[in-house]
Amino acid sequence: MAAGGGRRPRPAPPLFTQRANPRSSSDPSASAMVAACSSPDLMVLPDMLVVNLPGHKQGLEWVSVECSSKAAYGCGEHGEGLIQGLSLSLRRLDRLDLNSSLSINLNSAALQSIQLELGVTDRMMRSGNPIPNVVATIQSAAAKVLVVCVIFRLYQNLERRSYYLVYDATDASLYMIPCLPEHSLGARYTMAPVPARPAGAQGHELALTARAYFSIRNCGRLCVCTPATRESRYPGKNGPWAVKMQRLPKSPHAFSADLTFSLDGNVFWADLTQGVAYSNLRHQSRSDVVFVELPDGYRISLPKRERVDHPLKMHRTMACVHGSIMFVCITGSKMVNAWTLDMDLHEWVKDEVFTCSWEELWTNASSMDARLSNVKPLEPQYPILTPDGDLCLLLPKTRHKMGFSVKRPDYICSFDMFTKTSVCLGRVRDYHLCNHFILPSGFFMDCSPAPLKRKPPTLKRKRQQAGFADVLSCPNQKEARISRAQVQTRPELASSGPAGSVLFTIHQHKSRHPAGNSPPGT
Repeated sequence: MAAGGGRRPRPAPPLFTQRANPRSSSDPSASAMVAACSSPDLMVLPDMLVVNLPGHKQGLEWVSVECSSKAAYGCGEHGEGLIQGLSLSLRRLDRLDLNSSLSINLNSAALQSIQLELGVTDRMMRSGNPIPNVVATIQSAAAKVLVVCVIFRLYQNLERRSYYLVYDATDASLYMIPCLPEHSLGARYTMAPVPARPAGAQGHELALTARAYFSIRNCGRLCVCTPATRESRYPGKNGPWAVKMQRLPKSPHAFSADLTFSLDGNVFWADLTQGVAYSNLRHQSRSDVVFVELPDGYRISLPKRERVDHPLKMHRTMACVHGSIMFVCITGSKMVNAWTLDMDLHEWVKDEVFTCSWEELWTNASSMDARLSNVKPLEPQYPILTPDGDLCLLLPKTRHKMGFSVKRPDYICSFDMFTKTSVCLGRVRDYHLCNHFILPSGFFMDCSPAPLKRKPPTLKRKRQQAGFADVLSCPNQKEARISRAQVQTRPELASSGPAGSVLFTIHQHKSRHPAGNSPPGT
């Protein structure tokens, strides 16, 4: 594993201004202030894409993702017309939070192409323009490759077409391939293809482990889509997918892939209850699956039907970091435990560099934002490892008051685990409601708009809003409140500031509760 001092400096993220490095300052307090005011270099995408049909006009917060090339492989007679009429758009990041969204847009030519592919007849068109139902979800994002599964359904004749839409961030290319043929192959472990990059070669590969119907037990298929198979003039019955035999290991429990990643020609499927299975893409005729159990004390015997009620990703993760496979588990919000996989011995080795107490990381997180300095350490959830050795954690900040809930911002905090310092902190919304993918803000290389600008608040408000109070968080001070009504009725509370700004004289409210008591819900 590479040492912390050998890491390359982070490039400036295109979607944001350059973030100052807090480690370069000799003053810790100044470093914390710089980090708190600087822009984050992450974005959080929900797995569901927004689908826009012809005629829909997107708002100013959306920007088109420019693609250097578009192509369709094995997608039928009308596949090329479909991909040429498809486009992606990204919702611009707000400086206040990390939430973004991805949309897929169809123009009239794309809609007509998929209608023809689904078998829409002239009779159907005369009775009313049949619009197919479109569902698009992100399946995987690794090795600078984003894979989206797009399903088109036409209820008039029960036809369906399923495709993988693949964006390669290294050259901004976009292409489309069909999913595995449903009549002969079914995905095993997961439907998410694993992106992999051949050593010393251009392009990327996609790998899926599948089962052949009516095949013998413990014998599967490894399906690989390579640049050569995609561009082949004479594809086989499986289209751009090359299929070879795969022998599966015996497992006492059903294996289900929670996470996927790749390393040096090997593709990995991680089950966070049992262990990790991997297969080598370079074996020509047959590729056996190797299974390595989790470290002692971390295996869980959990029936498949109960996995939904036990979100394992809330406290566990696994990924490739600096050329090594790492497993991280947060134990009882006290310790961040980490192991590295020895590929030769098929054993897990405790990683002393990554392992640390949560209190140590929290001290660095709270120093980045004054609003967290007096907050009780939050329970870290949903760990995610990045390829450069950062650990991203969700810091939930939901508080409940009597009879109803008050939603306060959740935070995503990224830590450099080699130096145990915080490198990014931002707010997120609705992280628990669906699956999310955390990507660098500059992932889409030809999509670099300026972040959204919020208009500064004004004193002119509607009458019904005059009674609401603004809550201002002041570093190293208690909460201070000032109502808009007071400003309108008592002008002495406001004075002119530089460049026409308004400076408020803030009067701290006296506590309505006896000494030693706190209001409910705090």
